[in-house]
Amino acid sequence: MLVSRLRAARDEQIRTIEPLAADAFNVPLTHLFSDPDGDLRRSTAWVATKTFQHTWEHGNAILRVALFAPQ
Repeated sequence: MLVSRLRAARDEQIRTIEPLAADAFNVPLTHLFSDPDGDLRRSTAWVATKTFQHTWEHGNAILRVALFAPQ
């Protein structure tokens, strides 16, 4: 069940970014995850990469517990 939920989250992330045009994908537009002054803008590609990384880190930790927890 956990693996299917993680897979569903990944599939949703992919569906979210698929419609974006390649040229718009790398244009720095958002202030999400910017510096404290807000001067730095991030691209959709950067935000998507950080989202995938974040999902992986949580999934990796959860799976590690599931695989190596004492029986």
